[in-house]
Amino acid sequence: MELKDRIALVTGSSRGIGREIALEMAKAGADVAVHYHAIDSSNRVMAEEVAHEIVSSGRTALVVSGDVSDSEAVKNIVTRTEDELGPIGIMVNNAAQFLDDVPLWEISENQWDRVFEVNVKGSLFCVQATVPTMKQHKSGAIINISSLGSEVTMPGFAAYCSSKGALNSLTLQMALELAPWNIRANAIAPGHIDTEPNLEWITKDPAREKRFRDRIALGRLGTRSEIGKIAVFLASDGAGYINGQVIYADGGIKIWQGPIL
Repeated sequence: MELKDRIALVTGSSRGIGREIALEMAKAGADVAVHYHAIDSSNRVMAEEVAHEIVSSGRTALVVSGDVSDSEAVKNIVTRTEDELGPIGIMVNNAAQFLDDVPLWEISENQWDRVFEVNVKGSLFCVQATVPTMKQHKSGAIINISSLGSEVTMPGFAAYCSSKGALNSLTLQMALELAPWNIRANAIAPGHIDTEPNLEWITKDPAREKRFRDRIALGRLGTRSEIGKIAVFLASDGAGYINGQVIYADGGIKIWQGPIL
C-alpha cells in the first residue's frame, strides 16, 4: 500500500471521490497533481485546498486545470506535471460528465457526445499522454473510475451508464496492450458513495434512504475514503498481479437487491 515518491495525476480531484483519492495517495507517500476543470471558479479554490492539505501532510502537490476531452489541454497538463513533479507513474481518470433524469429518447446529440467526450475520450487522452513516460520506465498504474451504472441500469441514465460501460471495455484494452511494459490498468466501479450530491438526494427523504440501504448488503453507503484506499491499493506493488479488472465497490448491492417482503 506504499506509494513513496511516486507521482500521481488525479483528474477531477477538487471534490468528491477524486479529492479523497488524491488525499489517500498523498498519505501513502505520493506527490500529486490535483486537476480541476475551470468551468466553475469554485473548482480552483477547492483544488487549491486539496493541494494545501497534501502539502501540510509533507508531500508535494501541484494544481493543474484543463478540459480532459481536449487532447492538447491534456498534453499540457501532463507536460506541466512532469516538469514540476517528475515522471507520472500513476494515472487516475476520475473526471466525469454526469447526465441524469433524461429519458433516452430525449437525449440531445450534444448531451450524448459531451458525456462520452469526457468519460471515455478524456480517459483515453490522459493515458495516451502519460504512456510514453510509463513505457520508458517500464512501470505504471492506470486507474479508471467507472460506476455501478456500467452494469446496473437506471431510468434516465442512458448516456452516463453507457459511457461507463465503454470505459470498462477500454480499461480491458488498456490492460492488454500495455502489459508488455509492466503497465497495469484497472477500474473501480463505486456504488452509492457519500458524495455531497448523493447524500443530499438519498438522505433528504427518509423513505428513499431506507430503500437504498435495504438494497445494499452491508446496509450503508460507502465512503469516499474507502474508494481512495482501493485506488491506493491498485496503484501499489501489492496489486502487482492485478490487471484488467473492474472492482465493484458497492457494499454488495449487486448480490442483494433487498428483502423480498
